[in-house]
Amino acid sequence: MKKLTYFINYTAIVVLLLLFSSRISAQQQYDSVTVVDDQGQYLDFKSGWFFGADAGTTLFYGDVTTYNVFPKFSDFNKSFGHGISLFGGKQIKWGLSGEIQVSSGSLKGTKTDVANIPFFFNGDYQSYSLSAKYNISDLYLRKFGKRSNGKNANRMNVYFTVGGGQVFYRSRLYYVAGNRLKQAYGYTETLPTQPTGQYLLEKSNSLSSIIIPVGVKFQHKLNYKTDLSFDFYYVNTFTDKLDAWERSWSHEDRYLYMAVGLVYHFGRREDSDEVPKSLRVSSEKKEVSNDDASEAGDSAPRKGLFGRRSRKSNSTDNDDLNLRLKLFDTQLKLFEMQNMIDNKK
Repeated sequence: MKKLTYFINYTAIVVLLLLFSSRISAQQQYDSVTVVDDQGQYLDFKSGWFFGADAGTTLFYGDVTTYNVFPKFSDFNKSFGHGISLFGGKQIKWGLSGEIQVSSGSLKGTKTDVANIPFFFNGDYQSYSLSAKYNISDLYLRKFGKRSNGKNANRMNVYFTVGGGQVFYRSRLYYVAGNRLKQAYGYTETLPTQPTGQYLLEKSNSLSSIIIPVGVKFQHKLNYKTDLSFDFYYVNTFTDKLDAWERSWSHEDRYLYMAVGLVYHFGRREDSDEVPKSLRVSSEKKEVSNDDASEAGDSAPRKGLFGRRSRKSNSTDNDDLNLRLKLFDTQLKLFEMQNMIDNKK
């Protein structure tokens, strides 16, 4: 019960910090003298919120495994756990968001390369994390200035996330022969004098560790409000006890979380994912040049590279035209004077 209380308190603190930082970002927008456009700078407090949920499977990386990268098909039931998560956050500026994720799940693994004494472990965890989330596909879209299909925008977005948090866990390690307990964390043993050697376990205070989650998210637009999410989360911990087997020469334990879910966006419009003019790389430059030329009254064909014509060349052409008009006017006056002289004669 204490663990759940701590977990709720930590989650509440992180949510308050996220709201506070978002409020500061909104205030910076209004205090700023120069604002290029709404999405290029920081968003206001009401815009950019999202919430989602997903469910999937976990894969443990540590001492008690039969694989280094991925288990064999025959070992799937001994290697994969399950998990669920809730997450939400706010878009801070175009392409960059802050996200908090709360998750719960199970871990499992088997060790068979120990001579004559194979063993397995089961564990469960609850965690929270606060991450920065960046839209990698934005780097590609900036080169074009606008998504390829207009209102039917590019539906797939790829996000990179990295952050920090905390995990609370319990774990039990058993010998395969007779399912005898070898080691347990987060449990207390009862009736240890049973002749069978199988102890009864009762839950006690869970252990905790700092985590650094790094992930990739693929979000496919179902409509401009809802996304289908594919989440791949690799969690690095600072403990070697997730599998209840601690060795001084081994690395800290890690686990992979893979899930499918839905994300709902509050206040997102159909054009919310368009590239702001202030962030475009190439297309906007051409648009500015064309607008400047039209404002200057340039109707002649454009010359030079990419069909652009500078203000300088336009000004020079106007000066030449004015000079020709003056010469024509001078010739006309000379012709009139000559006629007057001839008439007097």
